[in-house]
Order: sequence, then C-alpha cells, then structure tokens
Amino acid sequence: PGSGSFRRAYLILCFFAVVLVLAFAGTNWDNPGSGSGLAAAGPTGDGATDWADSPDSSGDLAALEAVLAAAEKGEERERAPAKPAVSRAEDGPEEEGDLERPPPPTKTTAAPKAAKKKKKVAPKASPSDALDFTQPQHVCPGSPTTKSLGQGAPRQNKEVLYRILEKLGDGEVPETTTDMKLIKSGNFGFTKIECPFLTRDCASEKTYTGRQAAQKMKQTGAKWNETAQNFVDLKPGSLGSCALIGNSENMLKYNFGAAIDAHDTVIRHNTPIGKYARHVGKKATIVWVKGTYKGGGSASASMAYLLPKNVDELPKNFKKNGKPILIRGIGAKPLDKTKRLLYYLQGANLRRKHPTGGYSRPLNIIASKLCTRVDLYGFGSRNSSGKYFKKSAKVRPAHMMSFEHWTFRFMMSKGKLCVYGE
Repeated sequence: PGSGSFRRAYLILCFFAVVLVLAFAGTNWDNPGSGSGLAAAGPTGDGATDWADSPDSSGDLAALEAVLAAAEKGEERERAPAKPAVSRAEDGPEEEGDLERPPPPTKTTAAPKAAKKKKKVAPKASPSDALDFTQPQHVCPGSPTTKSLGQGAPRQNKEVLYRILEKLGDGEVPETTTDMKLIKSGNFGFTKIECPFLTRDCASEKTYTGRQAAQKMKQTGAKWNETAQNFVDLKPGSLGSCALIGNSENMLKYNFGAAIDAHDTVIRHNTPIGKYARHVGKKATIVWVKGTYKGGGSASASMAYLLPKNVDELPKNFKKNGKPILIRGIGAKPLDKTKRLLYYLQGANLRRKHPTGGYSRPLNIIASKLCTRVDLYGFGSRNSSGKYFKKSAKVRPAHMMSFEHWTFRFMMSKGKLCVYGE
C-alpha cells in the first residue's frame, strides 16, 4: 500500500473478513436456536450478548485496536516532517528534559574607534626637589641620566680605564701617557694636576704655571705680580655648586632651565639662549667663548669670560666686555694628553679618532677644585646628535660620543660628578 489511508482501509476489510469467517465457522448449524447465528450480532433482549462482552470476541477486538493504533502511528510518522540531523559537536551532550535551545546571540561588531591623535609630549620639568644643589656630589638631585653603564663601555683595558677615570675624579692624571707597556700593566703612578686655570693664586711665581705664564709675558718680579692682579681671584670651592652646560640637542627633551639656574655658578658657551631658556637656563656666571654662534641671545658673563688663548694673546687690560678673563693654565696640558690616552685604551686609532673639545672641559673643572660639585647638562651620547640651536650641526664621525658619555657616567657612579640628559 502506498498511503496510510489505503493501508487502514485494507486492514479494516481484512479484519471484518476474519470476523465473518469465524462467525460462520462457530455457527451451530445443528442447533439453530442457540443464538450464535447472524441474528445474535444485534441486541436480542435481556440475555443478548454484545461483541464487546463476548468472551470469544474480546481478543479479536483488542487485536483490532492494536492494528488501528499501529496504522495511526504509521500515518503520523509519514505526515511528520523529517528532523534535521543534530550535530553533537555543535549542540553538546543532550540531557533529559532539555527544552529547545534558543539560537545563540549574534555578535555585533563594534564600530571601529577613530584613531586618537598623539599628544605632543611636553619636555620633562624639573621638580622642586631637584633644585637643591647644596647636597654632596654623590647625591644627584632631580632626574639624572639612567643610561646603563653597559652602553658605550670599553671593550678592552677595562681595569686600567676604571683606575684612570676614578683618579681623574680626584684631580689626578697618570705619570706617563707614552709608556704603553707600563700603562697596560697597571703598574703606574698618578700626579696631582696643578692649576688647570690661570687664577690669581696660580699666577704666582711660586707655581710652575705662574712661572711659565710670566716667561710667556716676558715679565718677572714686581712687574709680573702687578700683571697677576688682573686675573680672577678664585679659591678652591669658591664657585660653589657648578652647572656645566653643553650644546647637545638632547637639552630640548627636558625643561632643565630652572635646575641649571639654581646652581651657584653656571658655566656655558657663548651659545643662543633666548627661546631656549626653559631648556638651558638663563644664568651665565662664566661664558666659555668658542667661535661665533648664530642665533643671538647669548647671555653675558656675570663673573668672567673663559677664552681659548695664551696669556700673551690677551688684551692689555685683561678684560672682555668689562669682565676679567680666565684662561687655561699649563696644568690643562696633562688633561689633554690623558683624554687621548683614554681613546687609545678603548681601542681607537688616534689617526682617525680624537676626543671632542668638550670632553676635557668637565675634567678641567673637576681638577681645578673650584667647585663644590659639578653637574653636566647637554653632553650627548650619540654621533647623530646636533646642537640644540642647530640640529643639522651633527657631531663629526672622528669623535666617539658613546664612549665619552660612558666615562662621565662611570665617574658619576663613583660620586665624582652628576650627568643630566643623554
């Protein structure tokens, strides 16, 4: 049978056929009054027996109900739409009594946020506690450099370099800068630097520096003593706390101006200040004159001008802009030789590499003992750096800026000076 209705009708017809056969088979043809003939199929009075009550027909009725029930179930199965296969991997284990699961919530994609514009970072300002420079040298107020001592460190002769640098912090230089075998062995002594600057005391003929200066001027005795009175009268420690200002463009990263001006003495080049004052300060106690810098705004020295000249090249009145002139003394010569020795020990070919002029200036200031402390600003560590007032004026390849900066940081680690900026 092709459909449920046809099957059901077919089963019913089959059932009635069976009933008829049984009815005829069970009729007592010999006793027509027994009531078991066809007439007994209907009501016959009080003693009439219905098919439902007849013990002989009860089993047949149950069979009919079972057949009909099976037919109905088969029909329902045909009518019911086929269920899609359930993926266990997607829906997970089925539990008894689970209700139909709601569809998973759809994820909504948030609209992309507009890119935030980078705010221009202001240079770091000097906190108020960074202005106290009355503290001892081993204390570096404010924000000194945090650059690692591993950067720019020497590749060879380390112990010898460590020893020389520590002694330079005390104002001493090696007794020899030419005997390389002795120097590399480490078995050499040191000597105190005398008069890196020609002050009034150093101009005395009692000192080697004074005698050399008098000879240069071709003067002796009273005449020289009179000339010596023109030099700045500076004693050890008389400059107090000193800030030595370099020209590196790293100055623009910080607002060091207030901290610099908080020092007793500010030593700077004749470089522009003007619009850079918040980075480099305004104060100028001693101005180190070096060539001519464009840009204007250079501060006037309140105490003295430091000139790169010999004593016999100075003006007759020994003044510049009405202020005394300070020059380097003969004691600066050993420092010049020592800085070249440091380059050599680092492995530099001195025919191709040589120290910057600014490398010896902190060493001169430290050796002079004129300052109670020395703080460096604007000394760069990269050859790619320019000057704060002219970024295109890059450092020459002949200089080893990373090594020079490392030597200052090493001396800082020994409490000999403080370095600000990188």
